[in-house]
Amino acid sequence: MGKKKIEKGIIADLSDLNAVKNMSSLYNLAYIGSEFCQNILPELSQIENLYLYGFKKVVLLTSFMSTSALDKNKRKISEIIHNFPDIEIIINDLGLLSYLNKTNKKIVKGIGRPLSIEFIRMDLDELSKFMNKYNISILETDELDMLKNIPSKRDFLISFHSPLKFVALNRYCSYTRKLSQHCDFQCFKEVKKIKIPKSSEYLFCLQNAYLTEKKSISDGPFDRLVKNSFYKKYVL
Repeated sequence: MGKKKIEKGIIADLSDLNAVKNMSSLYNLAYIGSEFCQNILPELSQIENLYLYGFKKVVLLTSFMSTSALDKNKRKISEIIHNFPDIEIIINDLGLLSYLNKTNKKIVKGIGRPLSIEFIRMDLDELSKFMNKYNISILETDELDMLKNIPSKRDFLISFHSPLKFVALNRYCSYTRKLSQHCDFQCFKEVKKIKIPKSSEYLFCLQNAYLTEKKSISDGPFDRLVKNSFYKKYVL
C-alpha cells in the first residue's frame, strides 16, 4: 500500500499576490482571506488571479464576525460563491455557517483554527455527528498532539497548519486598538514580532491574532498541509 498523498496549500498575501504567482507547481491549493479579521475578504479579481496562476483549488478564509460585519459580508461571500462555485470556505463564525447552510448548502465548508480548538477536543462520535449535521467537510488545526485522538479513517478531512501555531485572538485590531469595520489594512505592511519575557520564543502578531512559530513539518496524520507565504518577509 502506497504512502498517503497529502494536499499542499499556501496562504496568499492579499497585498502582493505576485508573491505566490509561481507557487502553483509546489502547492495544490491557494488560501486567501483571513481566519482572524472580519475586514479582510478578497476581491473577485484576486481569486480569479489565483486560478489563472495555475492553482487547482482556492480556499476562502473567513473569521469571527460582529453582527453588522456578518450582514455586510454575507453579500460579498455570496457573490464569491456565485462566481466561483467550486471554492471552499473555512468558517470561524457559526452565524456564517448557518447562513451558508441555508443559501449554499453544497459549498464545501471547513472549521477554521480559532473555532476548531473547541471541536477537536470533542468525542469523535459527537464530532462526526456535528460535521455531518452541518455539512462540514474539513477540520483545520495546528495542534499536532490532538490529532492522535482522531483515527485515520473518518468521514472528514484534517487540514494542518505549519509552522505558525495559533495562540489567541484579539477582538480589537492590534494595529489601531479599535473595533472597526473600516481600516487601511496596516497589517498588510507589517507583521509584529514580540519577544516573550523570560523565554527564547517570540509571538507573531498577524492581523487580529497572536501566533508562535513551531518546527515546520512536512508529513503527519492529516490530509492537507497549509503553510503561510508572507509572515517571514516582514519580521525576519
